[in-house]
Parts: sequence; structure tokens; C-alpha cells
Amino acid sequence: LTSTADGPRMSFTPVRELEKLRSKSHRFDRTTVSPGGPNPFAGLDEELVELRAEFEPGNATEVAFNVRGAAIVYDVRKQELSVNGHRAPAPLRNGRQRLTVYCDRTGLEVFASDGLTYIPKPFQPRPDDLSLAVEVKGAPVTFSTLRTWRLKSAWKDR
Repeated sequence: LTSTADGPRMSFTPVRELEKLRSKSHRFDRTTVSPGGPNPFAGLDEELVELRAEFEPGNATEVAFNVRGAAIVYDVRKQELSVNGHRAPAPLRNGRQRLTVYCDRTGLEVFASDGLTYIPKPFQPRPDDLSLAVEVKGAPVTFSTLRTWRLKSAWKDR
């Protein structure tokens, strides 16, 4: 349970055991992304990936991630998260948004707002699309945390 202004709410968090699947990591902490600016993830290609981001949106209107073709968009004004068109409320917590994204061969899981928002989606990315991207609209956004991890398969024989 997580305390909110509306009382206690159920929250969702990834199990710690997933950390054992982490291998190569990339850190872009304290990175500022500007509208139309360069993609910090350019050149990265990951099949199984964990992405973590923490930011204060400030005057930005939108913060968008593309993970292997999946669109994960945070609408700042509405405080709403959209994952491939599926929308859910995702309030800022102490002025910040924290996102965790897991993408594998058959699914996508997105956690936001300290676990108050959880969106699991069946998703089969194209095998040739290993791209990652982040972009913002309206104003620059500084990410206090912006990290990716390549994940190993949970299946021993793969």
C-alpha cells in the first residue's frame, strides 16, 4: 500500500529477482533532453530491456519513449500515461514522475507514479527493431535518472 492524498492505494513494483537478469547497462543520469534535440539512446539496440526514468516535467507538455516500436507517452497536463494507445492516470508524486519499463519478446510492462500506475500489455516487437528513444515536447526536461539495462533471458537454455 502507498499513501496518497486520497488515502492508501495499492501499488505495483517489479520483483527484485528481475535485477538478477540485468547485464550491460547505460546511464544517462542528469541528462537534459530538449524538444527536437538529440536522442540520448541513439546507437543503443536491445532485445530484452529494462528502462528506468525519473524526471520533473516542469513546463514540458509531453515526455515520450519509444521502446522497440512501443509508444510510451506521458501527458504532463493530464498527468496521464499512454502505452500503445492504452491510457491510465499517472499522477506526479512530489512533482516527479518515475517510470520503469520492461520489454521482452512477447510483452511490455510499464510502472509509473511509484507503482500507482501499472500497465501490462501483450506486445510482439519486430525482431529487427531494437531501438530506444526519448523525446520531449513543450520545454526541456532534465532526467535525474535515465538508465537502461540489457536483460538476460530468464530461461536457462536461451
